[in-house]
Amino acid sequence: MTRKLIIFIASSLLFINTAFALGNDNRRQIPPVLQNTYFGLNAGYLYIPYSNSDLKNNVTAKSVDNSLIAIKVSIGHYFNKYLALQLSYLRPIRWVKYHDIQGSTHSVWLSFLNLSLKPTLPLSSKFSIYGQLGGTYIARRGFTVQGQTGMENANMVTLLAGAGAIYNISKWLHLDLGLLYTAPRHHYNQPYALYLSSGLFITLLPDANSPSVDNDHTDYIFPHNLIYASFANSNVFYAEPSNIFSSSYFPVFWNGKIKVSSSYGLYFERNIFHTDRTFSLDWGASVTRNVSRNDNQTFYTASLYPEFKVWILRTHSFDFYFTYSVAGPTYISRTKLDGKDAGTHLTFQDFMGLGAFIGSHQQFNISIKMTHFSNGNLFTSNPGIALPLTINAGYTF
Repeated sequence: MTRKLIIFIASSLLFINTAFALGNDNRRQIPPVLQNTYFGLNAGYLYIPYSNSDLKNNVTAKSVDNSLIAIKVSIGHYFNKYLALQLSYLRPIRWVKYHDIQGSTHSVWLSFLNLSLKPTLPLSSKFSIYGQLGGTYIARRGFTVQGQTGMENANMVTLLAGAGAIYNISKWLHLDLGLLYTAPRHHYNQPYALYLSSGLFITLLPDANSPSVDNDHTDYIFPHNLIYASFANSNVFYAEPSNIFSSSYFPVFWNGKIKVSSSYGLYFERNIFHTDRTFSLDWGASVTRNVSRNDNQTFYTASLYPEFKVWILRTHSFDFYFTYSVAGPTYISRTKLDGKDAGTHLTFQDFMGLGAFIGSHQQFNISIKMTHFSNGNLFTSNPGIALPLTINAGYTF
């Protein structure tokens, strides 16, 4: 296990330095590897025509809620103005529900991970149309009725197609209207899906007005590298602020059914981009040792992650910031914890917190964070893992 963690962290740090640190050291310019990459958020109507014919063992319901509001998060890259590659994650806010099956209601959990080519045709400086063609990975968690399978758990791959239109609000901000179709998989009793949505996306473009490499001066300090240790122990200090932010409708953060009683970790972060004062983007790598609350099971995690900082207050004595990280790919050493199936060894790390850099050159760091591990319902079992509030201290260089 130790050898795997060392190899993971060493390769992660090599990747970070190779991709972002070598060559151009102008951190006020979008790194070349991220230029022409876009991030989008859509909301819309998802229709999946589930019916009693999709159930097993003669299970029947009186009604089905299969018209849903769903959110889609996208990341993509334009190779040129005519072609992009896009990865997106789509899930309903509320699950499909089968009502009144022997007097009870049962849910079907669904998540869609989509990968597609996106040919685009500009019609003018403001309008474009596009198509989509690719594949979808669907993770479905079904249900049982009195010990019999009503709908089976399933992981499947199917075809994806779509079309849409783009309106350019500015060079970097765009309005999207799109229709997405996923083909049925009859072997799994999975109907087709239609998703009609609108949303916004931003494109990361090189800034012609950005300072040159030799003139990367700003009046504020953005530490280049940060290394810090984390500590959490529910017997010393217990708080679960994630309960406040984990709304089932639109969560800002997430909780977990598997609770951690103590955690120790080591983190390394490298800044790759910042504005003049208020925003910065880092890449990081971490390892943690954790103990579960109920059965005292020890498990380890190793993560790569992006981190966004919003700098709230700047003074001569300290700089105060808000930090957020989501979907950092993570290796977890155990998949069974406290009697629960945590999924697979692949999961994702999320954290949110507040921190400050202090000292004559802001060389010392202190912070508090909420941390969560989850596979994003990409697998049929996803109880989530919640850490206590962590206290962190580190040094910049």
